[in-house]
Amino acid sequence: MAMQNSVNNMSNWLSLGPADSGDHWCQFAVNGVNKFRQGVDDTDNTYKISIGNALGTNDTSVTTHYGEITKPLTPAFLAYLSATASNVSGDGTAYTVACNTEVFDQGGDYNNGTYTFTAPVTGRYMLFGSIYYITSVDGGEQIALNLNTSNRTHYTTSLPTNERLAGFYGYASAIGISYTVLAEMDAADTAHSTAAGDSGNKTDDVKGDATTVYTWFAGYLAT
Repeated sequence: MAMQNSVNNMSNWLSLGPADSGDHWCQFAVNGVNKFRQGVDDTDNTYKISIGNALGTNDTSVTTHYGEITKPLTPAFLAYLSATASNVSGDGTAYTVACNTEVFDQGGDYNNGTYTFTAPVTGRYMLFGSIYYITSVDGGEQIALNLNTSNRTHYTTSLPTNERLAGFYGYASAIGISYTVLAEMDAADTAHSTAAGDSGNKTDDVKGDATTVYTWFAGYLAT
């Protein structure tokens, strides 16, 4: 049975070190494990909830004086294609969009070798993808961009514009296709993007660049 401590019995308020420097905190633990410390970090005067025995290390939540809240351990990532992938579709081939360069990967859950995000915990994830698709067909080709998760495939399709790019990329037409999906994922479920065109010939490209982000994949744990 839980017991009231002496502070609760004495008063209805608690003030921790109001005139002292240094961190002001309280800590919770069960049988000496799963410790959570919360309080004001004297190094930057923010309110933090941290895992372990110190504020400023393994922070799960940081709140500023202005009410801005960040969650440094929440899974979040952004990766992009660093060079154009040539002749990857057009004949219906499902090309796994090779976003091989990470801008950030908070939590380390994105693999830039397999171009796959793996959910660390069960939850609902906001996932975003976009491709710059270039085809040799002068309009009329159907192009699909899919988000493939362990639970289901989310399908996006479009037709390319007839905008002439001769002399610029040397292709007949191009289009950008994007998706935004709130996907339910179980722990260890995976997600990746695929693109495919149906012009009849495997001559279509997905544009990438070392510095300009044309084709990308991103996401974060929403709830």
